[in-house]
Amino acid sequence: LELKANEKNLSLTMELFIKTVLSSSEYIDKSNEEKSQKSSTADNSSTNTEVAVVDGIDVYLIQVGSFDNNKDLNKITAKLKENKIPNSSIKIDGANKVQAYISFNEEDVRNNLEKTKKIVDDAFLTKLEIPVLSLEYTEEYSYIKDIADNLNSLLKNYEEESNYLNKNKDNLDSGEYKKILTKRENILDKLENEVNKIDYNELEYFKTNLLSYTSQIRDNISKYGDKIDTKNEYKYETLLISSIQMYYEFINEIKAA
Repeated sequence: LELKANEKNLSLTMELFIKTVLSSSEYIDKSNEEKSQKSSTADNSSTNTEVAVVDGIDVYLIQVGSFDNNKDLNKITAKLKENKIPNSSIKIDGANKVQAYISFNEEDVRNNLEKTKKIVDDAFLTKLEIPVLSLEYTEEYSYIKDIADNLNSLLKNYEEESNYLNKNKDNLDSGEYKKILTKRENILDKLENEVNKIDYNELEYFKTNLLSYTSQIRDNISKYGDKIDTKNEYKYETLLISSIQMYYEFINEIKAA
């Protein structure tokens, strides 16, 4: 795997815990007996927790450049577009890193490396590692589990699209492709329904950023159009790269909060 040392910042190894534990301060002390009973209830709320896990994913891409100004960024993206190479940029440590192609399978991307190097000779294979997200919750907030399940379904849907693109680059079927996107819209419907149930301050930042992310994905879906253009597959892979890069950014924003 051709990785440059200064790209190790793409690897995010944290595991995020968001705890939703009721505080005993929520209870009103009416008598010593009530205080004892309610303290016990609070203790149970603290100990009877479960953890919902959103799987981590690794995706492979080709990095074609890292830029700190829009002039050079626009120049390289125009060159890639001219050659119908799918690409999208992501800002990491203040630099815009332009990444092309994407797959959950390293060999799929490696197969595109040589032709990419003919356009950008110092292009190299890289891996974007997105970590596990662990959400700890109590029974009262059991919808957190549904949020995690729907995020897992969304990541699986990205993988399904990636696999379809890499296996059918020259033979896309508009109907089959639209099924994948319709499934994504249904997942987003369910996800947003559960996220909107969040009604406590501890997860307000998580809620706001996740809804912002799902809105961006809906915008990406709209760019596919009513009918898939089977001769311009690179446009759809570009949107897939963008969607996964934005998920990476979403995780980073939650980490930094």
